[in-house]
Amino acid sequence: MANHVINVNPFNPLSIIRAEAEYRRIAREFDRKVDIFISEVAEVARETAQNAFGASVIVTIEPISNGFAVVASGEKIGFIEFGAGDTAEADMFANQVAYEVRPASWSETHAREYATKGFWIFGGVIYQHITPTHAMQRAWEAVHEQWPEIAERVFA
Repeated sequence: MANHVINVNPFNPLSIIRAEAEYRRIAREFDRKVDIFISEVAEVARETAQNAFGASVIVTIEPISNGFAVVASGEKIGFIEFGAGDTAEADMFANQVAYEVRPASWSETHAREYATKGFWIFGGVIYQHITPTHAMQRAWEAVHEQWPEIAERVFA
């Protein structure tokens, strides 16, 4: 991280004005770097989640009041993120969805054939389970792993 020294002659009004201008320049530069840092961290999350989800889900970065949100859009996100059948598994984001995440929870209310036969048919394909990707959790982990390196580079 950078250190800044601003020399001031307290007996010279012009020196104080110059010091204040230098302070404002440093503050603007810091704000610009914070924006870059947050944007790059959000991109790490977006890219990691997109790679884990695959082509059936679109992952975008959307600005919010205090930074960015990484947003996944697609028809089957819950099945891809948390899995289905006996392999369904909650992760750190399961409490943010409007349904219970646990093995066979969806099948209990929607796909009775899984509860009785051990499989379900969707789109002509027979499924016994869907393995969870935990794409958003992977994105969170990637951010926590990479942010120090990004900070070192951006704020150097």
